[in-house]
Amino acid sequence: MAYQFIHVEAYARVAGAGKAGGRNVGDVLAEADRKPGNCPHIDPEKLADPALAPARIYGLKLEKVEEEATKWAEQAKDAQGRNLRKDGHCLLAGVVSLPAGTPTEEWKSFKADAVKWLKNEYGERLRSVIEHKDESHPHLHFYAVPEQGKAFASLHPGQQAAREAKAQGLKKG
Repeated sequence: MAYQFIHVEAYARVAGAGKAGGRNVGDVLAEADRKPGNCPHIDPEKLADPALAPARIYGLKLEKVEEEATKWAEQAKDAQGRNLRKDGHCLLAGVVSLPAGTPTEEWKSFKADAVKWLKNEYGERLRSVIEHKDESHPHLHFYAVPEQGKAFASLHPGQQAAREAKAQGLKKG
């Protein structure tokens, strides 16, 4: 099998101050759902083709994922015990992809393995997995929301590592 790729990012209800062009939870989910006006990188003919529409292969509809992320954020507290800011992270979004030209059978097998891995990695926190077929390379988008009462860092491997390093007295970078 050729190389594979996984990438995660964190999003908030509102893009952070000073983040020109920053995207929020609603923006990211609208793009994944291929809502009109949210996919400038996709050929409009492909967006109009029902055979290339996004396919939910696990979990909730994306509208429900947004509701759950918002609900989590509304109850969350920061490290000082204050309510989470609107630009505080509440959704982990990721992409799992293979190169363009991956044979269909190889993609089907990889896709099944990827969903299995995501379920194992995130458990109940994994809320949805969407397959996109309208771009040159096969890929999945996945979304996870922290458990009620848990910190967002419990989802994000980079934030987990940063917290552990800080606890050991190490400096950032």
